[in-house]
Amino acid sequence: MIGETVASVDPAGIVTVVGTSTPARSEMIRTVAPPVGAGPFNVTRACVDRFCEVWRDLHPARALPKMGAARFVVVADTDEAALAIARRAYPMWYRSFNHLFWKHNTTPGALGERPPTFDGHIAKGTGIAGSAATVASVLAREIADTGVNYLVCQFAFGDLTLRELLRSVDLFAAHVMPACRRAAQTSEPKRMLA
Repeated sequence: MIGETVASVDPAGIVTVVGTSTPARSEMIRTVAPPVGAGPFNVTRACVDRFCEVWRDLHPARALPKMGAARFVVVADTDEAALAIARRAYPMWYRSFNHLFWKHNTTPGALGERPPTFDGHIAKGTGIAGSAATVASVLAREIADTGVNYLVCQFAFGDLTLRELLRSVDLFAAHVMPACRRAAQTSEPKRMLA
């Protein structure tokens, strides 16, 4: 399972990163930093729910902090083009990510196993490739359904070309981000009042 990654920055600019993959473990780190879920939808939702519950107990007068989801993202002019790019680029990333684990006969362990194909990420909900409309629809729905209020998108991976990467980011900024912002604003009051 892909775990949850949690990071915070102290006043001196030092980043603290703590990982968890279960809602129960999420409770242990709530005074350290908010969650960034790199796992499937159901894990992200459960961790956000648990985080909100513990946060309200610890800080009843404070607003909820940022809570995010990390996803592989490729945006292109069509769904077919984005999928072709992601499917071509991902195997190189996968081999690179696993190289030292394989060399030393081990696994990512607490970091979590990654699917061997981009389609595996799509199936788990940890990756999306499509047109701007498709990506906006999927991510806005995830934001609304999980309660996250920001995304950590991995746009550069494997052998994506600079041209493909820049086009993906441009389409994301122009068309996907507005839909994600609307979804986060709509879901915010539900999380605050729950």
